[in-house]
Order: sequence, then C-alpha cells, then structure tokens
Amino acid sequence: MKKYKPYLNRVDLVKNQVEREELREQEAKRKRSRSIQEQNRQNHLRYQEQLRSEMAARYFHSVMSTGGESFSNTRSLLFDGTDDYVISSLDGTSGGGVLASADSDVVTTISLWFKIPSFPSSLKGIFQWANALNDTSPFLLVQLQASGRIRFYVDGGYKFAQSVSLNTWYNIIITRTASNNTWTLYLNGSSIGTPYDDSGSQTARSSASSIYLGNGYNGYFNGFIDEVAIWNSDQSANISTIYSDGTPSNIASLNPISWWRFEEGSGTTATDSGTGGNNGTINGATYSTDVPS
Repeated sequence: MKKYKPYLNRVDLVKNQVEREELREQEAKRKRSRSIQEQNRQNHLRYQEQLRSEMAARYFHSVMSTGGESFSNTRSLLFDGTDDYVISSLDGTSGGGVLASADSDVVTTISLWFKIPSFPSSLKGIFQWANALNDTSPFLLVQLQASGRIRFYVDGGYKFAQSVSLNTWYNIIITRTASNNTWTLYLNGSSIGTPYDDSGSQTARSSASSIYLGNGYNGYFNGFIDEVAIWNSDQSANISTIYSDGTPSNIASLNPISWWRFEEGSGTTATDSGTGGNNGTINGATYSTDVPS
C-alpha cells in the first residue's frame, strides 16, 4: 500500500476523471440535440407535404366550384310557371360596380340560357332587373309572349323581339356600350334586329334593386334557365366565347360580376361563382339534369 500513498492526495487524477465525465456528458447532449433537430426537420418536411396536399385539394375544389379546368355543366333550374323564381340583390344604382353612378355611363352585359317546353297563354317573364316581383317598371326585362316570341324591354319600352321554338335551348346575350348608348341583343351568338340607342337616358334604373329569374312584369316563367352571368363591361367581343357553339363553357377568365351556374343540386341557395358574391335565393324552382348540349 505504501507505493500508492503518494497518489492518495493527487487531485489531478480526480480532476481528469471529472473532465472526462463532463466531456462524455457534453457529447451525449450534442447527440440528443442532433436527434431533436433531425426529428424537427422530419416533422417540418411532413408538415410541408401535408400543406402542399391541402393546397392542391383546395385548388381542385375551387376549380370544380367555379368552372375552371374541370368545367362541366350538369344541372339547370326548372320553373313551374306558377310561383317559382330566383332573386339576388343587385342594386341598379351602385351594384358593387355593376353599373356606373350616371345613367349615361351604364355598361353591362347579361347572358342566360333558357328552354321552353310549352308556350304560355299570356306574357311571362324570364329575366328582369327590377325592384319587385311583377314590377311594371323594370330596368331590364326578357319576356316570353304567347305567340312564341321572346322580347327585350329597356328604357321604358320593348326594343327587340324574336320567335323561338319549343324544347330547344337558347342563349340570349344583352350588351350596352356607354360610348354610343347602344343596346344589342344576341340570340345564339347572332345579333337580332337593329341596335337600340337610348340617348343616354335610363329613367327606370333607379328602382332596379334585384335580379329576378323566372319572373317579370306579367307573371312566372314555365321552363328551364341555366348559366346566368352579368358583367359591368361590354362583352360584345366575346359573344362567340360565351355562346360557345351552343354549349356553355368556362367563362371565369371573362370575370363576370355574377355567375349563377345552378350546379348545387339541392338547397335554396344559388351560389354566385362570379366576383361579386351575390348569391341568389331559390323560391320553388327545382334542379334538373336537362342542360344545353
């Protein structure tokens, strides 16, 4: 034992041992830190992948709901001619930019598809921009006559009329150009009659607070309506795109203010797929799979 006595008081050996233990602990901490960092990195990668998947799903839903890359038209609305209609608030004085503040500055385009199973016994409204059901002074009115003609009312009078056939889908487009105060009516992509110059006067517009589908002036429409769109711009240059050879197509790139597609299939809300967010309320009209094709 004598030979070990000189080392009994050697604190340097103990110190070295402590330092080695500290080094081992530090290395263990570094390993734990690297392990946590790697785990966090893997969690972040998984989160990024989940986020990409969610964004892709949202994009797909948006495409389907607004008629984008996977556009399809599978439903229309059927109106019974008794009391069915759709209403959407769209103020003719402001309209969220749909119409300008001055009557002479009105720039608008309206497009809709309709089909008639039988001619009515009296005048019936297909579309009106007015202040109430059966309004006798609408801003705009598309009406069906008993004789089998549709006619267009604006500026206090009827300006266009055109005969149509039963059980046939038609597209009607109405435009107004502010530069020359001119209204033009297009049926299935072709202009009808002589464009009407309103001389900058739109006396009935101040009472136009809502869009009505399936109703107007004299009564309710019996037939089908589909793909109704409104712009605060003149779309005369895009008539062929909107009509699309008789089959509704994706018009999202044309940025309609309101676009009621009637693809919901149930419920009483007609979703606005345009930029204005003007959802409509369906009163009585039912969904149908009879669509333009």
